[in-house]
Parts: sequence; structure tokens; C-alpha cells
Amino acid sequence: MSFTRNVGFVDQIVRALIVIDVVAAYLMGFLSGFSAFALVSFALALIASCITAFCPAYAFMNFTTRQEYEDRRR
Repeated sequence: MSFTRNVGFVDQIVRALIVIDVVAAYLMGFLSGFSAFALVSFALALIASCITAFCPAYAFMNFTTRQEYEDRRR
């Protein structure tokens, strides 16, 4: 499996907004116990894929949301 970028800019923004929401809910006390652990773990995975622009699930499905420079020129 190659680690080519497969997460587009809009997808990164959406993932970052979800992470911000989960962190805010945790800090405000809306999440506790197992739900806090599960959602914070999910947020960590999202932020990692946001930073690296690589999603293993997308790679497994041979899917990408990233537009290459050649596609934008058309």
C-alpha cells in the first residue's frame, strides 16, 4: 500500500471541524466515560488523516477526494 495523498482540501476542513466539535464537547463536559474515549480516539484518527492527507480507508477502497493539478486546468 502506497501512502499517496488521497484526502482533498474540503475533506480536510470537514475533518478538522469534526475534531474541533468533539474536543469542544469533551472540554465542556458533554462527553464522559466510554463515549468520551471512543470519540476522542476517533478525533485523533481524523486529525492524523487531516495532517497527512492520507486516509487508509480511502486507500483500501481505491477512492480519493483530492484533485490533482491537471484536473484543475481543464
